[in-house]
Amino acid sequence: LVSILEPYQLDFSRPFSVQTLEEFNVVLKVCNSSSCQEQSKIFVQGEDIYLNYSSDVENLEINATLTLPDKTIKEITIPTSIKAEQIGTYILEVTASKDGYKTQTLSTQFGVIEKEAEIREESSCFVNNKCEPELGENYNTCPQDCAAPEEGKLLIYVVLAFIVLAVSYIWLRKREERKVNEIVKRIRR
Repeated sequence: LVSILEPYQLDFSRPFSVQTLEEFNVVLKVCNSSSCQEQSKIFVQGEDIYLNYSSDVENLEINATLTLPDKTIKEITIPTSIKAEQIGTYILEVTASKDGYKTQTLSTQFGVIEKEAEIREESSCFVNNKCEPELGENYNTCPQDCAAPEEGKLLIYVVLAFIVLAVSYIWLRKREERKVNEIVKRIRR
């Protein structure tokens, strides 16, 4: 509605509409297999890296570039796979579009390392004659405070029981043998 107040009051209106483009979802996937069951952000040099996307709209026009760690920019088609040759950070940038929809621009980063990391379990031992597992103490990391695992004790008990049984068996056999010898002596008399 437009109103003009001077020199004459005039009111007029015209219908109009605002056309907006629909939006759609696109998710970039960086995976360690072609099935893309498991996504990852870190890869080891020499591995295959699978680049893909998923969307709730079909037949999208996809333009993708991959920036390598040495800053080389390559145009790629996704889905695709690449060999992780350079160590460093890769940047995947994708523009997805379709008539009647708002264009989506996405970016994701992933890294390539030289070799699998070796993660050591660090623990401390606060020697106080008290085993504190919440501080990472156990028999291996703090034998001063923590008792041996129960499996070790069980083995000791089994061995001791076996020895006791063997000695008892030998003692009983000797006792029986003496009784038999006494009976034989009595019979001979």
